Amino acid sequence: MKPMTDAEKAMLKTQLGKTILDLNQNFKQSRQKILDDYLNEYRNVLDLVNGFEESRMLAAFLDDLIIYATGYLETAQRWDQAFLKEMGRTEKIIKSLIAKAIETETPIAVAVFEK
Repeated sequence: MKPMTDAEKAMLKTQLGKTILDLNQNFKQSRQKILDDYLNEYRNVLDLVNGFEESRMLAAFLDDLIIYATGYLETAQRWDQAFLKEMGRTEKIIKSLIAKAIETETPIAVAVFEK
């Protein structure tokens, strides 16, 4: 079984892009430092998905991303913010990729980058 299809990779890239756009918009309005930190992490993951040279780092970054939405919700006063929905969608995709990698006994970095 192929670890990650081109369609799955495209879906991950698209969702990361949507999350980055919404995070950036909210950061511009609120100037919350935590959102700037999240933006940097999401951008790092998108860079890793776009460029294969640092693929070994991807697993750690993906693991971090799946806790950010929950972490922010613990301190947020408003749970209905668009960027949180996008973070949740990104988290769902990442969890699916991780589950697929575990099912096929493929390291997550390979699951994303192998053709």
